[in-house]
Amino acid sequence: MEKFLRKGYHLYTDNFHNSFELIKHMINQKTYICDTLRTDRKSNLKECTKAKLKQGDVISRSREGVVVAKWKDKRDVLMISNLHSLHMIEVTNRRGEKKMKPNIIKDYNQCMSGVDRAEQMVSYYDCLRKTCRVCSKIKRKETRYEDVVCENRPPLCIGECFRMYHSKE
Repeated sequence: MEKFLRKGYHLYTDNFHNSFELIKHMINQKTYICDTLRTDRKSNLKECTKAKLKQGDVISRSREGVVVAKWKDKRDVLMISNLHSLHMIEVTNRRGEKKMKPNIIKDYNQCMSGVDRAEQMVSYYDCLRKTCRVCSKIKRKETRYEDVVCENRPPLCIGECFRMYHSKE
């Protein structure tokens, strides 16, 4: 990453790899970051993370060159950026409907272009953990079938007994 610092690059990253301190540090490195932010980070601006919003509302705070914004569409979206200042812009979706959206979110969606889509889809469904719980409760009984016709009573006889069994009507 060292070769990309101090060259004015713009990074759009996932919420796992960020914090307020990192974004602030990157200003000194002349590298600009815009990404989603987890609500449970210790250094978050509490005014934004704790705010209860109605659909379409936005709240933002700026400190030391870093903007933290929270916007509610269907769910709360928490963004952090040292690249943007917050203002609302009109965007058109695939169905031709127009709505107002923060410029940070519009740019993030445009630049990530579906990278977060898989994570978003997985987050809606909790099936993996439920499946594991169900599997751990099921106990299998061991059963053993013996071939009484063949010598040594093997559990699976592929020879004559198999042909006899499948030729019965």
